Amino acid sequence: MHRFTERYRTVIEKASGVAEPRLNYRGMQIRERVVRCIWYGQYLAADSLTTVDGESVRVVTPGWWNVESGPDFFKAELVFGDGEVQRGDVEIHLEPSGWYQHSHQDDPAYNNVLLHVVLWNDSDDDFIVNQAGQPIRQLVIEDNIEGDLTELLSVLDQGDFPRPEGATAGLCHQYLEEGTVSEGWVGDFLDNAGDERILRKAQYFGYRAKIVGEDQIFYELLMQALGYKKNKQPFEELAREATLKKLRNVLPSGVKAVQAALYHAAGFMPLEQFLPGMPDRETYELVREYREELTTTTGIESNALEASWNFSGTRPVNFPQRRIAGVAHFIHRYHDDGLLNSVRQALPQAIVQKDGFLVRKDIGQIMKAVDSMFADLKDPYWGLRCKFGGKETKAPMRLIGKERVEIILINVLLPALLEMARKDRDERLESFLHQLYDQMPPLPESSVTRFMVDRVLGGSERAKRLITNARRQQGLYQLFNDFERDDRSCQDCAFARAMLMT
Repeated sequence: MHRFTERYRTVIEKASGVAEPRLNYRGMQIRERVVRCIWYGQYLAADSLTTVDGESVRVVTPGWWNVESGPDFFKAELVFGDGEVQRGDVEIHLEPSGWYQHSHQDDPAYNNVLLHVVLWNDSDDDFIVNQAGQPIRQLVIEDNIEGDLTELLSVLDQGDFPRPEGATAGLCHQYLEEGTVSEGWVGDFLDNAGDERILRKAQYFGYRAKIVGEDQIFYELLMQALGYKKNKQPFEELAREATLKKLRNVLPSGVKAVQAALYHAAGFMPLEQFLPGMPDRETYELVREYREELTTTTGIESNALEASWNFSGTRPVNFPQRRIAGVAHFIHRYHDDGLLNSVRQALPQAIVQKDGFLVRKDIGQIMKAVDSMFADLKDPYWGLRCKFGGKETKAPMRLIGKERVEIILINVLLPALLEMARKDRDERLESFLHQLYDQMPPLPESSVTRFMVDRVLGGSERAKRLITNARRQQGLYQLFNDFERDDRSCQDCAFARAMLMT
C-alpha cells in the first residue's frame, strides 16, 4: 500500500534542532507572518470578536496586505460597538510588547492604525499608544479564535497569502551545485515535501470540518481554488457569507436563484434598474429574473465583497462572474447527494479499488472523470458572456476550464479524500490517492514555482529533470511556505541544514 509519508517533517524537525530557537506558542515555533495569515484569512469567531478593553468589533474587510514598510494592513474597515464603519490600518505582532520593541510609538507612519492584532497577550494594558499620543485598541487572537488555535497553527497553509518578490540562488542551490547532495536526494526530498503539503491540507480540512461540516469546507476550498492569486480570498469569503446552509433556502427555486444569491453577496448584481431590452434583451431578462429570486429571504448580506475583487491581469473568460455561474450549477446539481460525496462517487470505482499499481491510462480516466463533472456545467447566458451585458462570444465557453479543474483535483479533492480515508482507516483509498498524486503531471508553473526553481534548482534545465510530477511540484510550494516567507537566513534554514546532514 502506498501512503503519504511524514518523512519531510521528521527530517526538518531534526535539522531545526540545531537552529536558533524561535518564539513559540505552547511549544510550537512560530513567526509573526502566521498571525498575518490568520488575520487576513479571518479564521476568527466573527460574530463575537472582542477587544482587550471589552469592546465588540466587526471586520468589514481586513485590509490590503502590505509587503513594504509601514503597517501590515492598509485600508481595513472595522466597526467598534454600535459605531460607524472606520477606515484605517491594522498592525500585527505576536504580543503587545512588539509594538514598543519596534518603536512604532515614535513613528507617525503608524498614527492611522485602528487595531493592534496579537496572537497572545503579555501585557496588563488594554491599549497601546501611537506617536500622536492616541490609544489604539487591541485584539488577542488566542481569545477570539474559531476552533482550536494550536490545531490551526499546525495546518494553516501560508501559500494562499501574499509573498515577497524576487529570487536569488540560495545556499541549497550551492550545495546542489557542489555535489553536497545529489539530484536524486533533492527529488526524494521534494516527494516527501509534496506529501507534507497534502497532509497539512488534509489536516486543515479535518480541522475546519469539525466546525462547519465536510461539505461546507469542501465548498470553501473549491471556491478558493476558482480564484487566481488576487481573488482567492474574495472567493473564500463569498463561500463563508453565502454558505451552503443559506443557499439551501433558495435551491428549490432553481440554479438562477443560487446564482442570484451569490452575485448578490459578491456585489456583482447591476445596481441600475434596466429598461426593457437594455442593455440587450437577454441581459434585461436575466437581471429581472435574478431580482425576482432575491425577494426570497436568504440571510445573505448584499454586496458584502463589492470592493474586494481584483480584475487586473485576468482574462475576461476567467472573470469571477463566470466561475460563480459555474459553481452555482455545481451546487444545484450535486447538493442533494453532497458535494464531496458526489465527486467521490464519480471516480471510476474499479480504479479506486484496484489491486496493485495504477498505470497511465488509469490516471487519465480519473482526471477525465473529475473534469467531466465541471465540463458539463453549461449556462445559456454565461457560456457566451464574461460580464453582465458583455458582448457574446461566437461559441460557448466552459465556465470552469480544464486547467482549473486540475488545480481543484490536487488542492481540494486530494486532501479532502485523504482526510476521509484516514478518518475511516481506508488504506486502499489512501493508496489510490497517493499513486494518483505521484503520477499526475505537474500543473502549469506559477510565480511561486518559478521563484523556487531559480532559488533551489538554479534554473529550468534541472527543473525539467526533477519536477516530473504534481507531487514534486507541490513540494516546491511546501519548501516555499516553510523557508521563504520570513526573515530566516540561509544559514538558519533547516532545508539547507538537512542537506549537510546527509
